[in-house]
Amino acid sequence: MNKFKVRILKNGIPLYLIPLKEAKTATIMFMFKTGSKYENRKNSGISHFLEHMFFKGTKKRPDTATISSELDSLGSEFNAFTGKEYTGYFVKTVASKVRPAMKILGDMLLNSLFDEKEIEREKGVIVEELNMYEDNPLMHIEDVFESCLYGDTPAGWDTIGTKETIRSFKRQDFIDYFKAQYGTKGLSIILAGKISTADISVLEKIALEFKDNVWRDKLKVKESQTKPAIKSVFKATDQIALSLGVRTVAIGHPDELKLKMLALVLGGSMSSRLFIRLRERNGLAYFVKTMTEFYSDSGYLTTQAGVPIDKVKEAVRII
Repeated sequence: MNKFKVRILKNGIPLYLIPLKEAKTATIMFMFKTGSKYENRKNSGISHFLEHMFFKGTKKRPDTATISSELDSLGSEFNAFTGKEYTGYFVKTVASKVRPAMKILGDMLLNSLFDEKEIEREKGVIVEELNMYEDNPLMHIEDVFESCLYGDTPAGWDTIGTKETIRSFKRQDFIDYFKAQYGTKGLSIILAGKISTADISVLEKIALEFKDNVWRDKLKVKESQTKPAIKSVFKATDQIALSLGVRTVAIGHPDELKLKMLALVLGGSMSSRLFIRLRERNGLAYFVKTMTEFYSDSGYLTTQAGVPIDKVKEAVRII
């Protein structure tokens, strides 16, 4: 197993180095300890929206086309993602091109313009992304389940926000959130693959450009459920998407591995019990999956399935 090293830079940012001698590529990732759980009712969805805005242009690279063209010219794979407790940005490319790739990524994260016209244009894009999720019950059901589990709190809100909050954001909202959450506090940087001391040196220079930030922590999840809870959302479809689950433990708990194994046994493969019972023996579902989710202060295990409208009770009984 390959060993990794952690280097703490003079501004406090941890740099995780994972050398893989046989690799032909290298990956650079910036992980920020912020996400939708770090938001409030007014700015719900801003973590995800901000993720989009980092691809919209800098002083040196003024638009999306310039950024993506430069990264594509390096033969790289690049993307970003927003969760409830973290946001990440990465580029993977052939090892000889990792230095220019990390410079582009660093420029995006340090010098984005947050242009007002781009913000207004992107509102439409994100609203359509929200519509896409809500129009696909099997994609949307996890958000509905977490809303049932955590209620009207940041932990229970959709990561993408609401149409109202998405449309309300102004340029200053992004600047304020960026200054608070994107800095030396809460940032970890990972460099993995075929890497050299020169690569590390360039990355360190980029990392040292990040400034100290306030970094507002998230609200801790409070779990006080004493009886079964149900939440339903109506959508005119030909089947019912359901999620039936229980609260479990936070990440790192001794039972985490046991719960992952339980999810595999129940609905994690074609030989799993619920796959056999729901699909093979009773023909109630095409899609059935048992999964776990572990957050820093909570967790759950749930089974999801798409079943006939008139067979919901039977499916729930089997699960």
